[in-house]
Amino acid sequence: MKKVKLRKVIAAVVATSIIPAILSSGASAEWKQLSENGTWSYIDNNELATNWKLIDGIWYNFDSSGVMRTGWINDSGTWYFTDTTGAMKTGWINDRGAWYFADGSGAMKTGWINDKGTWYFTNTSGAMQTGIVEVDGKVYSLASSGAMQTGKVMIDNKEYNFSNNGDAIGEIPKVSKAFDGKGATVTKQADKPANTETLLSSTATKKSSSNRSSSGNASSGNSGSNVGNANQEQDKWKMVWSDEFNGDNLDTNKWSYQYGNGTEYNAVDWGNNEKEFYTDKNTKVEDGNLIIEARKEETPIKYGDKEYKYSSARIRTLGKYSKTYGKIEAAITMPEGQGLWPAFWMLPDDNNIYGRWAAGGEIDIMEAKGRVLNNVWGTIHFGKEWPNNTSSGSHYTFPAGKDITGKHIYSVEWDPGEIRWYVDGELYYTANNWFSQGANEPAPYAYPAPFDRNFHIILNMAVGGDYDGGLQPDDSFKSAQMKVDYVRVYDLNGEYPVHDNPATYAGPIKGARTPLSNGSYIIDPKFKNIKNSTDGELSFDNWNFLTAGVGKATFNNSGDGLDLNIDNGGDKNYSVQLIDHVPLRLNKKYTLKFKAKADKAATVEAQFGGGSDRGWKKYSDAFKVNLTNEEKEYEYSFVMKDTPNVHGRLEFNLGLTNDINIHLNDVEVTEADADVEDNASTAKEPLENGNHIYNGSFNLGDNRVGFWDFKGEGATFKSEKDKEQAEVTIPVAGDKNGVILSQTGTNLLQSDVYKLTFKAHASKDRTMDVKFVSKDGQTYSQNTFNLTTTDQEYEYEFTMPEGKTDTNSITEFLMGNADGKVFIDDIKLIRTTNNNVNYDGVDLYPIKNGDFSLGYNYWQTLDNQAGSKADFSITDDADKAAAIDVKVLGTENWNVMLYSDDMKLSKGVNYTLEFDAWADETRDIVAKIEENANYTSYASKTLALKPDKQHVILNFTMPKDDTTQLKFLFGNTSNPKLTKVYIDNVSLKVKDALVKMPATLVPDNTNNTIGNDINIAYAGGDNGWKDSISKISENGNDVDKSLYTVADGKITLDKSVFTEKGDYNIVVKANGFDDTEVSQTIKAAAGTINHDNLIANGDFTSEFGNWGHFATTPAAATFSITGDADKAAAIDVTALGTSAAWDVMLFSDNINLSNGEKYVLEFDAWSDEARDIVAEIQENATYHSYAEETVALTPDKKHVIIKFTMPKDDVAQLKFCFGNTSNPALTKVCIDNVSLKVE
Repeated sequence: MKKVKLRKVIAAVVATSIIPAILSSGASAEWKQLSENGTWSYIDNNELATNWKLIDGIWYNFDSSGVMRTGWINDSGTWYFTDTTGAMKTGWINDRGAWYFADGSGAMKTGWINDKGTWYFTNTSGAMQTGIVEVDGKVYSLASSGAMQTGKVMIDNKEYNFSNNGDAIGEIPKVSKAFDGKGATVTKQADKPANTETLLSSTATKKSSSNRSSSGNASSGNSGSNVGNANQEQDKWKMVWSDEFNGDNLDTNKWSYQYGNGTEYNAVDWGNNEKEFYTDKNTKVEDGNLIIEARKEETPIKYGDKEYKYSSARIRTLGKYSKTYGKIEAAITMPEGQGLWPAFWMLPDDNNIYGRWAAGGEIDIMEAKGRVLNNVWGTIHFGKEWPNNTSSGSHYTFPAGKDITGKHIYSVEWDPGEIRWYVDGELYYTANNWFSQGANEPAPYAYPAPFDRNFHIILNMAVGGDYDGGLQPDDSFKSAQMKVDYVRVYDLNGEYPVHDNPATYAGPIKGARTPLSNGSYIIDPKFKNIKNSTDGELSFDNWNFLTAGVGKATFNNSGDGLDLNIDNGGDKNYSVQLIDHVPLRLNKKYTLKFKAKADKAATVEAQFGGGSDRGWKKYSDAFKVNLTNEEKEYEYSFVMKDTPNVHGRLEFNLGLTNDINIHLNDVEVTEADADVEDNASTAKEPLENGNHIYNGSFNLGDNRVGFWDFKGEGATFKSEKDKEQAEVTIPVAGDKNGVILSQTGTNLLQSDVYKLTFKAHASKDRTMDVKFVSKDGQTYSQNTFNLTTTDQEYEYEFTMPEGKTDTNSITEFLMGNADGKVFIDDIKLIRTTNNNVNYDGVDLYPIKNGDFSLGYNYWQTLDNQAGSKADFSITDDADKAAAIDVKVLGTENWNVMLYSDDMKLSKGVNYTLEFDAWADETRDIVAKIEENANYTSYASKTLALKPDKQHVILNFTMPKDDTTQLKFLFGNTSNPKLTKVYIDNVSLKVKDALVKMPATLVPDNTNNTIGNDINIAYAGGDNGWKDSISKISENGNDVDKSLYTVADGKITLDKSVFTEKGDYNIVVKANGFDDTEVSQTIKAAAGTINHDNLIANGDFTSEFGNWGHFATTPAAATFSITGDADKAAAIDVTALGTSAAWDVMLFSDNINLSNGEKYVLEFDAWSDEARDIVAEIQENATYHSYAEETVALTPDKKHVIIKFTMPKDDVAQLKFCFGNTSNPALTKVCIDNVSLKVE
C-alpha cells in the first residue's frame, strides 16, 4: 500500500472516532505465536499490543491479554470483521455464505448501501438481501448478486417493471421478505452469529459490486439486462461494438478465421497439444446464433506429416476490432462431451509492446470443459515470456439445475488495474495484482501492464489438449456445437476508475516455518533428513526425493551434503526431483544459495512455485545451472509477486542426464524487502541484451521512471503512457548542471570501449551534454550533442581509461543550459570489446567443421516437415560448401533447415558469426542463434540471397550462459523460392579472440577396437595449426610424442594408448591456437568370447538403458515401459511408414560376436492384436544380416528362440522391427526377457 493511501485511511479512521487510539509499530516489534494453543500476539517495545493496532498498513485487534482476535468483533456497538490472518476487512465480506459490507473504516453497514453506483440492501444483522423485498412499503427486486434492478425484469417467466429508483411500477410481484425500515441505524446483538467476539471464519472478499444481474428465476440469467433488453445499465455503460449474428453468414468485416494446427503461428497444435484442425467450414450463422461445430472427420485431415481426425473453428477480431478497458460479454450455449474445450477470450494486438506470450497478457473471459458441466473458468495469463509466465484465476459453479448447456452470459468488466468476471451478472472473481516483465528488462513495466493495451476477441472450440488433461472424445463422438447468441462490447460512461496495484504485505503467515539463526528457511541445508516421496505424498517438514516417468535414481546423504546417483534422467527435467517448502510472502525478495557439482557436464534447474492447491503456479524463473566437476556456489534472487504461500515449493529439477552423480550442499533461502523500485543508487549488472542502462525506454516501475534520478529546481521529469519517453521541462535557462537526469550503477570496465545511443529532440534547437562520472566527481567521458526539434538518433563512443574500473558509476544527461522541453528515449550503452572477460571455460570457437571439408560432420539437416523436401549435399569443387536443394517449402521457414547444436556460449561475451551464402536464384533465408530448449533467439538475420556470393557478419552479446543452436532456415521465408542454396566458411568466434581457430577433429569409428591404431581425422582451422601442435592428451593424461604422428588430415595414435574399452576425451593443444577436442570411443576387440548374456538390461528393469529406438517419418510410434512388476518394452505403433519393416525399431548395438561361435537369441513377445514383427542380428556398417526371423504375434505371450553361427568377428546390432512387415497392424507390441548367449 502506498503511503499516501495509508494516510487517507488513518485520517478516515480518526475522523470517525471509531478506533480510540492509533498505535504504530516500533523498530523492535515482532509477532509471536504461542505453541500450546497456536494463538498470535504482537510485541512492540517489549509490550503486548492490545485493542486496535496498525501493523505494516493493516489494522489488527487484540484482546486485553494481547491475543489477536479473528472473526466478528464488537467495539462500542460497532461491528468489525477480521479474517483468519487477523487483518481487518473493508468492502464486501463473505462469512458462511452471507455477504456483509464494511466501509472504509471497517464498520459494518446496514440498510441501503451504494457501492460504486449500485444499490444493495442489508438487514439489521448486516446480511445482504436478494429476491423480491419490501422496504418502507415499496417493493424492490434484488438480483442474486444483491444489486437492485431497474427497468424490465423477468420473474417466474413474467415481466415486471421497476422505476429508475428501483421500486415496482404497476403489477407488483410476490414479496418474499418485508422490512419495517431501511435499518441503517438499527443494531441487534441477537442478530449476530453466536460468539461473535471470537468467531473464526473462512472468508472471501467481494472487491466490487456486481453491476449486471438478473432475478433468481430469469431464464439463462443475464448480465445487466434480460436477453433482448440492453437498457438495464444504460446509465453506466454504452455499447460500442457488437455482433448479434442476425445474418446468414459470418460477418468477415468483424471476424477473420484462423486456420490449421497453429504451425504458422509458431505454436504447433496451438501450443496445448490440441487435436483439432481449424477450418472455415466449421461455422455457420442461423436463427440468430453463431454456431461453431467440432466434428470427427471420416477421412483425417493431412497436414505435413501429421493427421487430424477432428476439425473445428477459431475466429478472432484482430485487425478489425480491439479494445482497451470496458465490458466484454457474450451469450453462449455450450455442448456436453469429454475432450471439448470451448472458449471466449482475448489476446493483445501487438506482442512487440511487452513481449511474447505471456508477457503481453491473455484474458480468458470464459473457458469450459465439456465433461465438467457445472463449472466455467476465468483466468489471466501474465508475467514474463514463456516458460517463465504465470496466471491467476478462479471458477464459477452453477446453481442446481443449471450448467454450461444452457444459455448464459459470460462477461468481464475491465478497468485500469482491475478485471472482474461474471456469469449471468454474478461476480465470481476479481483480479487486481499482476505484472509484465519483458525479455532483457530488469523490472516489470508500469502497472497495469500488460492489461493496458488493445486486446482482440477470440471464439473457438478446441478438441483434446492439455486443458483437461489430454482427454479426447470417446469413439462414439461425431460432432458438437457451441452456440453464440451475441458478442457485445461496452464503454463506461465517464472516466474509468484507476485501481492501483495492491502491492501490500498482508502480515505474518500463520504456521510458517521458523528460519535458522542465519535467516534461512531451509532448516536442513545438508540434506540429513530426506523423505522418499515417489508415492507423491510430500512432507512439509523435510526434503522430498521424487522420480517421475522413466526417471531412476538413488541418493546417499550419509556424508557432507547429498549425492544423487542418476541412472536414468528420464525425458523431463522433473524426472528426478528434490522439493522443500518455504514460506513466501507477497513483494518480498528471496535469495537462493547452494553448492553443487557433477562428475560430468549437466544442466540442472531450481525454481520456486506452488503445489497442486495453487495450480502448480510458477513464482520464479527457472534458474539454470551448468554443473562441472568443480564444486561452486550458485545464487539466484526473485521477488514474490503472488499471494502468500506458507508452503511455497523450492524445486531442484535434476532430470534429462543419464549415468551421472550430482552433489548438492549448503542450501539457503533468505528473505528481504524487495528493492526493485528503490535500487536507483546500487550497482547494476549489464542486462541480458548487453545494455548497461536500465529502463532506457522509460516504461518500467511506478510512473514509468524507475531506476532514474532527477534534480532541477522548478524543472519536472515524467514519462507518460503511450509516449513512454523522458519528458523534461526546464522553466528557466541556467547552468547545464542545474538540471540533471541521471542513473547510478553503470558498470564501466578499464580499457573497454562503450557505445552510447539514444533518441532525442527538444522544443527548440539547443545542446545537451552526456557525462560518465564517478560518485566522487571524476569524469571518465563527456560529450555535447546538438538537439533539434526533429527526433533523431545520436551515438557516441568512448574508452575507459586504463586501470580505471567503476562498477557503480553515474550516467548523467545535463540540460539546464536552455529552457523549454527535452525528450529522450531508447537509451542504450553497449560494451563493444572483451578486454576484461575471463575466458576460463569459454569455448572461443564453438562451430566445428564450418568449411564442410568433413562433409556434414557436426551438422544436422531437417526436412519432411509440413510436406517440406530438400536434398542436402556437398559441392564437388575444391572449396567444399553445403548445398541445399529445396524441392518443397513446407509452411514455415524452419521446415527446411541446416543446423549445428550443443554450442555452449558464455554470458557477457561478444561473439561474431560469419559465413558465405549464395543461391542459384534470388530468395531469402534466415540465420539465427537460438536457445536449445525454448527457442529464445539471441541473434537473427534475414538475408536476401542471389547467385553472387555474399559474406555475412553478425555480432551479438550473450545475455547468459546457455547451450545454443546455429540454424540456417530455407523453408517458407518472407521471400521463398524452390532453388539451390549454398552455405560455406561458417565461423562463430569470440570477438577479438587472443588465439587462433584450431582444426576440427573427427573420431575414428572404423577401426576403433582395442589392438588397433586410432586415426583421428582433422580439417579446417587457421593456417599453421598442424605445425604448431605441442601436446595431445587422453582423459587428462599426456600422450608421449613417440606414440602419435601428425600427417595432413590425420593424427594417428598408437594402439598402446588405449588398453581398455570406453570413451576417451582427446585434447590437442597447439601454440597460439585454442584447444580442440573430440570424444573417441574404444570398443572391445571382436572375437572376445563372453559366455554371459550379451544384451545388457534385457529385462528392461532399467527402462530403456542400453537400448535405442526410433520411428522414421511418416512412421510413428510411442515407446514406453509397462507399469507392472515384470517390466517390458511397449511399442505402440500408430503409423507404419513406407514399405520398410525398420521404419519403427527397437535396437541394442555394440555386441561383440566371435567367428565360428554358435549363439542363441531368446526373447518373449506379444501384441494387443495379431501382427508380424522382425527380429534380426545385423552388421552395423553394411547391414549384412547374420540371423533374421519374422515372428507372428498374438495377445498370448510367445517365447522365441533363434540360433545362428557367426561367420566372422564383428561388433553387431540386435534389431526388433515393427514397421511395414509382411503382416503389419497398428497396435501395441511388447518385448521382454531378451538374451543373447553362446550356445
